[in-house]
Amino acid sequence: MKKQLGVLFTVFALLLVLVAPQVSSANTLPTISVTVSGQEFTIANDGSNIFNFDVDKFISENEIQENDKLEKISVTVPEGAEKASFNFGTLGGVLLTKDVELVNNKAEYIISENLGEYDKGQDGIAISNLRQLLYPIGNQAFGEVTVTYENESLDILGFSISQNYSPEISDNGQVSLSGITLVTNTGDNIVATGANNHFTLNLVGIPGNTQIDEIQLYSDNAATASIFTKDSYLYKDEADLTFVDGVATIDLEKLNINVEDYQELADELGIPVEELMYITTVQEIRDLLHLNLSNVFNGFVADADGNQSAITLTIKSEGWSKEDGKWFVYDHSGNKVTGWYDDGGKWYYLDAKQDGAMQTGWLDNGNWYYLNPYSGEMAVGLKIIANKTYYFNENGAMYNKGWVELGSDWYYFTNSGAAQIDWFYNNGKWYFFNNVGLMQTDWVYSGGQWYLFDNDGAMQKGWAQDSTGKWYYFANSGAMQKGWLSNYGTWYLLGNDGAMQKGWASTGGQWYFFNNSGVMQTGWENVNGTWYYLATNGAMQTGWNNSNGTWYYLASSGAMQTGWEYIGGAWYYFASNGAMQTGWENSNGTWYYFAGNGTMQTGWENVNGTWYYFANSGAMQTGWEYIGGAWYYFASSGAMQTGWENINGTWYYLYNSGAMAANTTIQGYKLGANGAWIR
Repeated sequence: MKKQLGVLFTVFALLLVLVAPQVSSANTLPTISVTVSGQEFTIANDGSNIFNFDVDKFISENEIQENDKLEKISVTVPEGAEKASFNFGTLGGVLLTKDVELVNNKAEYIISENLGEYDKGQDGIAISNLRQLLYPIGNQAFGEVTVTYENESLDILGFSISQNYSPEISDNGQVSLSGITLVTNTGDNIVATGANNHFTLNLVGIPGNTQIDEIQLYSDNAATASIFTKDSYLYKDEADLTFVDGVATIDLEKLNINVEDYQELADELGIPVEELMYITTVQEIRDLLHLNLSNVFNGFVADADGNQSAITLTIKSEGWSKEDGKWFVYDHSGNKVTGWYDDGGKWYYLDAKQDGAMQTGWLDNGNWYYLNPYSGEMAVGLKIIANKTYYFNENGAMYNKGWVELGSDWYYFTNSGAAQIDWFYNNGKWYFFNNVGLMQTDWVYSGGQWYLFDNDGAMQKGWAQDSTGKWYYFANSGAMQKGWLSNYGTWYLLGNDGAMQKGWASTGGQWYFFNNSGVMQTGWENVNGTWYYLATNGAMQTGWNNSNGTWYYLASSGAMQTGWEYIGGAWYYFASNGAMQTGWENSNGTWYYFAGNGTMQTGWENVNGTWYYFANSGAMQTGWEYIGGAWYYFASSGAMQTGWENINGTWYYLYNSGAMAANTTIQGYKLGANGAWIR
């Protein structure tokens, strides 16, 4: 089986560097021409010894048809030239590099001779097939023709073939390829997987000495096919890939070329020409794929009406293979890979003791590693395994040496590698980790109790402030306290949420007041301009309160009262300092009298042996007052008068009871009905 199948796999450089031509001794420069279907056409020199064969322009100017064939590429040289060398660069996989002897100062590169059986030795390359050669390499191929002179000078001519070609491709898979098979000498044919015109041939794990006899393509509606890589054409003549009864066969014998075509290159490489020419085994295919770094082949299938659909063929020459339920990795040489294996940035371990089988689960390899039980991928970063959290560094090694900060989160990994969870005592401090091992800060509810942890994760004891600025008190156990707290003889009240109370707070049916430090207040307390009295137990007082021998009255709100207050059916008067008043009190210019118990007096009142009379309003009376059917007279001091009294120039007589005498004679003086002395 002959080796021109190498065309299928070889990747050539996309662009040859064009060497600046040396000036030869000849008076004229070489020229390049092409022969198409028996007609020779000169290719124009752009002035810098670069000749471009523009296929589209050439066809339009010369009435050339798509089925006409490119037969020759010729160079005509001046006198003194010895030979011409043709190198077709990015078409080098199809057109061989070759030295051509000069005949009458002309070197002719005959296409059919240099393609051999690859094109069945017929004529050359059809323009339509030339287009298919150029399309996958960007519609342009670069090469060069080197002319060597007797004086050892050179002319290096740049030569390119270009076109503007974009085949009409159906997006709906109108023309379909249903399968691809490599027929082998063992009878175990290699069948491509896939559908919808996209297939994969897997050569991984197949014995390298398996010989490939032919390639078969299957289709229900395709008439022809062409397949190429990005820079190399598999089979350029559509007629050679014609479907017969739904099958198109690439007979590898067709790809044979004459041995002498490769002999010079084989001599340069120092290898037998057979090694260069013949690719007959799976291993040789894998080697070429590995060297050329290209394993994707694109192409078209077309029906009899010319409709085309795109196809792709991917040849997998190395990598994963599943055998008897175990996964292995083969290199391009067909050997099983062992040890650590990097697959696109994901690491796997292939155990040499198990013939390279992919390992899963825990691996002790100097360090502990964890390999996904399903995919075998080496764990990196935080992973939860059997409900425990582990950390694996960037190299996959398990960490088991204590504290680790990951981003802004802290974890503690024990000697077993598992992250610490729940309570943990370290260097005299308690910490708490949630069920995935994340160190907690701020509030944590555990075992029916609330705990507070600072930003470093340490459990708080005693007084501590949380992130909201509120104060709390924590026992030595760290449990948040609620209710009354006596701390060094000072009382505090902690709410149901544990927060230290400030200002007014109610508990047990009583009101208490706490300063800004949370300390419970006792005694008199001025709150927002209002006085309150707090007992020694801190309870706000209401009603009557005797403080240091002085009586005060506190409303139901606890506010100390001042001024007039009607309490229990009696009026009281409280000074501006809240003290209950007794005895005489002048309010707004009016005198009142309050008993020893503070009650405002009305009616008759004997004060220190002097009688006074107070109206129902409590106001002390002065001047004449008619009381109980008798007239009384009260001095401006309010004192009831007795005996003779000159009032406004008129004399009256007031009995010892204070009652005015009338219609009677007193001490020889006659008093009228109005009590006035009648002279």
